This record gives sequence, structure tokens and C-alpha cells, in this order.
Amino acid sequence: MTLHPFDLTPEGFRPSPFALHRWSPTEPGTTEIAAWGMTLPDGSAIFASAASPMALGVCSNAERAAWMHGAALSWLNPERDEPD
Repeated sequence: MTLHPFDLTPEGFRPSPFALHRWSPTEPGTTEIAAWGMTLPDGSAIFASAASPMALGVCSNAERAAWMHGAALSWLNPERDEPD
């Protein structure tokens, strides 16, 4: 059986979308979105910066992406708290 290059995700894998947010430097007491992202099948994460949407990054996991941005991590899947 030959797999199509776009069919390499494990059966049942569902990406977990997340947002990275931090305190706003310009509006005290409010937070701002630093980046948006999602997990990949191997547990790594891909994200796009909110300040520059053309800036993409890949990290070993979503927690590392949050650390890189000096931001807090919020999972956007309401039915689960963290990815598989």
C-alpha cells in the first residue's frame, strides 16, 4: 500500500489549536494575543505570530512556544485541557 504524501498523519490524530497571550505593554490590565498555533502528530507545535502573521515557527511543543514568546498558553479545544 502506498501512502499519499499528505496522508501521513496517524489515524485519529486531531490537532489541538492554542493561543499564546501575554500582558499588554500599552494597555495596563489587559492581555494581547502573541501567537496562534496547533500541535502536530509528533507532539511538536507550529505557530504564527500575531504581530507579524507571515512569521511562522515550529517548536518541540506548545509549552516551548509559549516560553519563547514570554506568554501563557491557552488550549482552544473546549473538550480537553491539553493535547494527547
